[in-house]
Amino acid sequence: MTPDWAELGNSLAIVGAGALAGFLIYLVLRLIFTGLIRSPRGAWLAPVQALCRAPARLLFPLLGARLALPQAFDQDIGPWLHALEIALIAVAAFLVLRLLRAATDVVSTRLGVDHPDNLNARRVLTQLRVIRGVLAAVVVLGAAIGILFTFPEPVSYTHLRAHETIHAISYAVFCLKRGGGGGGGGGGG
Repeated sequence: MTPDWAELGNSLAIVGAGALAGFLIYLVLRLIFTGLIRSPRGAWLAPVQALCRAPARLLFPLLGARLALPQAFDQDIGPWLHALEIALIAVAAFLVLRLLRAATDVVSTRLGVDHPDNLNARRVLTQLRVIRGVLAAVVVLGAAIGILFTFPEPVSYTHLRAHETIHAISYAVFCLKRGGGGGGGGGGG
């Protein structure tokens, strides 16, 4: 059976449009953040935008493609959906890690660690870095658990064998030819 190239092209165009819509949402949010940064009270958002630009640039198009994929294809797209879900979890974790780093950067600039008498500020900054490290470990662990939960649950070998009849088992034990296949007879020697 030959593939229907026109249908495939239309489906890929739908997925591409979803990714493009996600990228446009990213651009709109970037413009909003840029406007907030230029306001007198929004200067502290500059490191947040700088650190979160790359993961957000990936996250929104992936999200748009993930939402468009089921509408674009009629056949089984399970592996593609699974790959997109894994990518979304990884990029979302990357974004959260960057947000944690941006938060610590904002707090460290407000603490004024550069002053000569800054023992209290350095103590707070050290505690903040420890908390960021613990939270980063929780985020990475949560992302790994989330990715592992996307895989289907395995079926145990015992469960598979429970559905066999005594005739199927005896046939497998006594009648099936051993020797590794490959044709040609013999046993590989």
